[in-house]
Amino acid sequence: FDHITAISASDGVFDTTNQVSDVTFSWNLIMDTELAMLIKYNRRERISIHHNVYARNSERQPQLAHENHLFDYVNNVVYGWGWNGWGYGLRISDAAPLNQDYPTLNVEDNVFHYVSGYSNPDSAIVRLYPEGKIYLIGNILPAGENDNFSTSSRHVIPAYAEVTHYNASTLGDSVVPYVGTHYPTLEEQLLLDEVSKAIGGSGYPDDGCITDSELLGLINMWRQGQLGMTYLIDSIIKWKAGCDG
Repeated sequence: FDHITAISASDGVFDTTNQVSDVTFSWNLIMDTELAMLIKYNRRERISIHHNVYARNSERQPQLAHENHLFDYVNNVVYGWGWNGWGYGLRISDAAPLNQDYPTLNVEDNVFHYVSGYSNPDSAIVRLYPEGKIYLIGNILPAGENDNFSTSSRHVIPAYAEVTHYNASTLGDSVVPYVGTHYPTLEEQLLLDEVSKAIGGSGYPDDGCITDSELLGLINMWRQGQLGMTYLIDSIIKWKAGCDG
């Protein structure tokens, strides 16, 4: 599942349940969803979630439970949690029946960015005992997050399945602008611009061109209080200049 933009699902965008193996979720944008992603029930093996952006969701980014064997979570950006009042970023819980051997999980070089006013900063990662064999390294988390520790050494990923690892501090430029559909809407571009800058990036690339339809969309967002006047005025100037000059 690659370069998908998923918006406002009521319960689960990429729920992965029961007997599943050898699945990758990469370079996706999951936004404005209450329960983003559940990975649970029975046994799943060799699941890779890498280079995705979760933005303005409430919880399950993702939620892992039961037997998850060799799970790789790399270079993802979680932009806030609890947007509807309560929630968390990544939740890791036990096997069923209780078994401390699962999940076997690598959590490497991700950004969990707390957005003030929504839920609690220490809910970036939630761990429920018994929690399995977890390896964490290189993640950027809010101050006060107490669950950033390992219970295992790194789980070996086969060479053919290893993915590119960027330093978490660079994800604003190396990952955020490139997730989701190859033809993002203006609203999606603005959100990615916001996420990129919030985590230290340069923002979404600006080609300097505003089309008629994009300007109408910006005006509508401004009327709904989703856009500031300064940004709208700058956009009108670009629109007047045209896409060729």
